Amino acid sequence: MLQVRVVEVPGVSMELCGGTHVSNTSEIRGFKVISEQGIASGVRRIEAVAGEAFIEYVNARDLYLKQLCSTLKVCS
Repeated sequence: MLQVRVVEVPGVSMELCGGTHVSNTSEIRGFKVISEQGIASGVRRIEAVAGEAFIEYVNARDLYLKQLCSTLKVCS
């Protein structure tokens, strides 16, 4: 599992940081936000996939889209 942490400079910014947990940023491969929600005033929670989980997510979505296109006979 790829770890990503949040780095915050209070009152300035809050950012995702994967750099301290990987030897090279190419290990992250891709990053996809799956969902987000407000959990408190001024606080957002995001769920995302990165690394190998990102590749699996994209492949599953691609397969689903191909199956849907075939069923609906709308894609070439």
